[in-house]
Amino acid sequence: IWYNDYTPSQRGNILLKASTLIRDSHFEELVEREVLDTSRTAAEIRGYDVNSASECLAYYSHLPSIISHGTAHNIDNSLAYTLREPIGVTVGIGAWNYPLMNAISKSAPALAFGNAMVYKPAEMTP
Repeated sequence: IWYNDYTPSQRGNILLKASTLIRDSHFEELVEREVLDTSRTAAEIRGYDVNSASECLAYYSHLPSIISHGTAHNIDNSLAYTLREPIGVTVGIGAWNYPLMNAISKSAPALAFGNAMVYKPAEMTP
């Protein structure tokens, strides 16, 4: 449904909106949750985890429009064509120490290119 119902630029816009929401509306909430999840300092999490999660989503938001088109090559009177299609359902397995960034870094590319994502957090993640 994700791949069929949304164009590459629409998927990119959704990821960019998620990036903006993290940065502008939910930043401190995510910092607090990561502090509870990882027992790391808020300063460390502000400086890396939440910013990087937002930047990762923003980065992948621009790629679907750029890479979504197939390429054709004419080699010795034959046609070679590359068609980019989603795999379908992808799986991400998380680590306990950086739960937010781990989930985003695995989900963003999968969602950007039209795949569904099943994410299994580490058993040690609260």
